[in-house]
Amino acid sequence: MSTQLLQIETAFLNQNSVKSALLISEFRSLQRSELNAKKKRFDVSMEIAKVVTKGYEWFKAEGKTLLKENGIEWKTEDFFIKVYGWQKSYAYKLLKASALETQVVDNFKTECDRIDAEGKEAERSVAALLKYAKDGTIGGDEDGEEGGEGKPSVVATFTFKGEGGNVSVRIMSDGSVKTSNDRADVMQSLSNFREMLMGAPNTEETLENVMDAIAGCSEAELEARGWRTCDERAYGEEY
Repeated sequence: MSTQLLQIETAFLNQNSVKSALLISEFRSLQRSELNAKKKRFDVSMEIAKVVTKGYEWFKAEGKTLLKENGIEWKTEDFFIKVYGWQKSYAYKLLKASALETQVVDNFKTECDRIDAEGKEAERSVAALLKYAKDGTIGGDEDGEEGGEGKPSVVATFTFKGEGGNVSVRIMSDGSVKTSNDRADVMQSLSNFREMLMGAPNTEETLENVMDAIAGCSEAELEARGWRTCDERAYGEEY
């Protein structure tokens, strides 16, 4: 069912008596509180991820040896379940989230804010962040984010961090373009990006060589050259 209001419906709901009867102000305030709580929970999860990462690195570097000296032998899964109370699968998600670049996390938050501003509900979670880092999409509620059956999916994204904040543009499989930024901001960011790209030494030659090299390599060859594939895991054989 569409949430788009007719003009007559909007006028009705904007009447003071109706807004008072429906407690609209209280409802909006609680909505904002709920959204702020979700943002806070996500930020706390990211802080926890950093703490767990440091703990895991200590366990690998020193902890195992100290445990053995005290007559204790833990595998990785023992460490996570006995120290933090988590199964290894969830703990590894935190490790991967902690390893992401700050810019990726900031872009994820920006996209979540955009979805929320459209009246939808973005999924703010570690799992959603990892999915975004992999394919540039964010899950939402049933009436929200695209990508479900019969709905357009994201085929390309452009994100630029400027002095005025992040600019994010998504090109959909149906040819539409989605952004929460002003057209002027988008065009300025594209112009800045072009200037930076063309100003780099041997830009065209470098990009052409890299693309040709990637196209002719298998994943094993790419790894041998030090170029990580999108789904390569940050903690190698431990996964």
